[in-house]
Amino acid sequence: MGPLVRRTTRLAPTDETAFANLGTMLEEAQVKRTGMTTTSFDMALDRFLRTYRPAGPFDSIVDLATALEALLTGNDQGTESISLRLKSRAAALLWTDGDPASAIFNDIGRFYGMRSTLVHGGKIKESKLRADVGKISTITDTEMFGTATAHAVDRMRDIVRRAFLARLCLAEAPDPVWPFEASTAVDSILSDEDQRTVWRHKWRTRMSEIGAAGAADPARPGVDFISHDDR
Repeated sequence: MGPLVRRTTRLAPTDETAFANLGTMLEEAQVKRTGMTTTSFDMALDRFLRTYRPAGPFDSIVDLATALEALLTGNDQGTESISLRLKSRAAALLWTDGDPASAIFNDIGRFYGMRSTLVHGGKIKESKLRADVGKISTITDTEMFGTATAHAVDRMRDIVRRAFLARLCLAEAPDPVWPFEASTAVDSILSDEDQRTVWRHKWRTRMSEIGAAGAADPARPGVDFISHDDR
């Protein structure tokens, strides 16, 4: 059976420019691969794309958490909690009026908790998983457990998608503020409200310039696979 959650997207000829420009940004990303078996950038992209292939929700949770970690903490030298850095950085850069920083912060914390249990071989009781999934900000009380879990994965995938776009824009030459291949005092910078605003404005403005302004916002809600979706 295919995915339990889907989202119909209608493309127009005007979308071609955005796709072409985004493709150029991916090809020109300043990632040092000489002598490397892999890089955090390539790991993040591979793990993100894997979640569009048929797989169980646990695999997708692990892949998406790994992708987010590679994107937002890949070159860090700090010893602070990885989970805290992920939550704080994503919330600072990705929030919108419809997706507040607190929702992003809390949702990533719950996902990362599930991921940590899974990769360390821990057991997850069904009651615990149901409780964790039910706390995700995009889940409603009326959804069946399987569909709710699929919506939870879809929520995390959308956060990772936007994080990828933000990193591409913030690392773009000739004026990168958060390069892929350099150590940057990200948390110190984002602790300053003015700098936070500059970074967030920079990547959202760049998305507008390439014709993909809407991609900086959360995707509209998906629907379960048996629902009619004519939007």
